[in-house]
Amino acid sequence: MADANAVNAEVDKLIEAYEKENGVIHPSKLADMKLKTFIPRAKNLLARAAKEANVKVLIDFAKKYASTDSEPDVLAAVTALTAVVKGTRTVLTKNGKATPRGVIAELFTTVGTTATESDVFAKFRMGRGEMKGAIKLALKSAAPADRKWVSFDVESEVYTLVAIGADAPAGWTGYLPLEKAAATK
Repeated sequence: MADANAVNAEVDKLIEAYEKENGVIHPSKLADMKLKTFIPRAKNLLARAAKEANVKVLIDFAKKYASTDSEPDVLAAVTALTAVVKGTRTVLTKNGKATPRGVIAELFTTVGTTATESDVFAKFRMGRGEMKGAIKLALKSAAPADRKWVSFDVESEVYTLVAIGADAPAGWTGYLPLEKAAATK
């Protein structure tokens, strides 16, 4: 539990940040806002910081004294807590509008998923040409294992997720990423 001086210092920081963003708080509202907003938030921030410090001490201790022979589960837990997972960045919206990769990611989650042209237009305001560009961009920029191969049937006006992965499905006639196109020639 944090002491009163630390809580008060954190409350002062929070009030200063709030006033910087929203203007000066009227003195009649300050006491009420302190009780309802700033003090609980300050206590929460201090408790979280104390917990993170305690976890860091435990991790450092485990790294120093645990061995892979006698405590493999301890070292596995330390690795799980300290590992930074890197993922493929997918921006789903930009300036309030869906991005092409975001449209493909949202519409097509599993192989066999379909979407009609009218549904795509109603939801994203994207026509046939824009969807063709979105499919191309999604294939071009996705990691090979995450590529979504989406086909379009002109007669039924339906988009279908045919496959997911690095390799194009059999009979694919659409866009091929550069390294795939070079391999087929």
